[in-house]
Amino acid sequence: MSENKDKLSVLLSRFYEAQTSEQEEERLKQMIADSSASDEELTAEEKEFFSQMFPPEGFEQRMAEHIDSLTKERKRKARIVDMRRGKWIAGIAASVAIVVSVGLYLNRQDSESIYTDTYNSPEEAYQETKYALSMFSNTLNKGYAKLEEINRE
Repeated sequence: MSENKDKLSVLLSRFYEAQTSEQEEERLKQMIADSSASDEELTAEEKEFFSQMFPPEGFEQRMAEHIDSLTKERKRKARIVDMRRGKWIAGIAASVAIVVSVGLYLNRQDSESIYTDTYNSPEEAYQETKYALSMFSNTLNKGYAKLEEINRE
């Protein structure tokens, strides 16, 4: 027991002077964890310090998992906030579009007719309409003639 006590006191003094290697710190951790250090060798403050210095097995893994779960929760909440913000923006944009559309419609109703005559006299307009309708009729008749040829074959 005295040999362990000497090793522990040497490791502790080297540790407090910041001269221990990783292997020596690991050995110190094992000695404290194995309860080979009695109450006489370590004070209550030292036991508390080393319990925080050397966390229990699996502690880092549990902390990483906890941090990951917090990150996922934060991202989920951020998405909900983004969707809510998007709905607000879409609602405002739709309202503005409706107001502008109604305003333009009412403004157009108040103004004079937007259609103007393209011909100076009704006779010219009548002649042009007859010409357009005859062209349409001729084109339609050509299409019917082609269909009749196809049906005969």
